Amino acid sequence: GLRPGAPAGAARRQRRPEPRLDLGRGLRGVASACVDLSDGLLQDLGHLCQASGAGAELRAADLPADPAVEASALPEAERLDLLLGGGEDYELVAAVPPFRLRRAVRAALRAGVPLTPVGRITRRRGVRVLDAAGRPLRPRPGWDHLAPR
Repeated sequence: GLRPGAPAGAARRQRRPEPRLDLGRGLRGVASACVDLSDGLLQDLGHLCQASGAGAELRAADLPADPAVEASALPEAERLDLLLGGGEDYELVAAVPPFRLRRAVRAALRAGVPLTPVGRITRRRGVRVLDAAGRPLRPRPGWDHLAPR
């Protein structure tokens, strides 16, 4: 939403985010961990994993995109950087054990928010992003408000 020439929908989402409060409440007792994506998926999932002593693997092909991003003619690397590093949209990323996934889906339906599985939590620390063939990608990190400047 901050990029010059950003589509109106993206700018509106950035300026007037809709926090997923109902979904967050619905995931209590379902998700093992949950955080909002104010700094982008890659950065905030990294915070969640670090606090949990875990890691994660994301499948780039499964990342949901705003229709404005889908309709854009961005090169794939730039599109991926937006999906992983864009922030201030206040979506949630949650670690849900497989045996609780149905409960998470029901909570999302009740909250009227789509739920998209995009990867898995691992014992190996760090967040890795994989392409469709399972090969690691090297995306740029998202914004970190706490990093020294």
